[in-house]
Amino acid sequence: MSPRKAPTLRPFLAAVLVVVTGALGVLGTPPSVAKVGDHLPWELAIHVSWGRFRGPDVWRTNLENWLVLRFQRDDCFASNVVYDEEAEDPADLVMHVIIEDYEEQQVYDVSQAALNDPNAPPELANAHSVRVQASFDLLLLTVPEAARVRSRELTAEANYTPRFVGEDAARGARLKLVESVGRAAIALACKGNEKKLEKAVAEARASAASN
Repeated sequence: MSPRKAPTLRPFLAAVLVVVTGALGVLGTPPSVAKVGDHLPWELAIHVSWGRFRGPDVWRTNLENWLVLRFQRDDCFASNVVYDEEAEDPADLVMHVIIEDYEEQQVYDVSQAALNDPNAPPELANAHSVRVQASFDLLLLTVPEAARVRSRELTAEANYTPRFVGEDAARGARLKLVESVGRAAIALACKGNEKKLEKAVAEARASAASN
């Protein structure tokens, strides 16, 4: 796994992330796993797929693109891209996020009759919250062997109550869920230093070759 130069697009992607996070109201502070500018000298591809549960592809794609930008902000790897199995110059490693289960519920604090009352005050529309829960498999894999370097299972839950009339509580809950996935993926991929990751990759490839 040879080191790669830092990409020239980093300032552009960082600017894009500022715009996206400002519009969507994310992000939290990631775990302290790598110093800014002290990135691991490899390219990491982000791949998101559905597992047992098959949901909308647009949600999967949005999560994939968001994670690329999230890794770019953390500055852990020299380069971060969306996974492309037909790429002529594939990435050094792949972070594969598998969405296993997804559940979304709307919980009301008042009765349905009260909500349907034409004389109900506008603020009553906010008397509910949205809860989302999902299970993920996070896999850090080698390329091209797809040997498992690191992995973890993640069950994440998020609740969101609208703060003003008309606010999309489902969107708020989904964004909180995505933040949890981003923090977990970064903690898994970025822990340790270059030598530790190099050793883990070598061990994964040796294990794959012996099987």
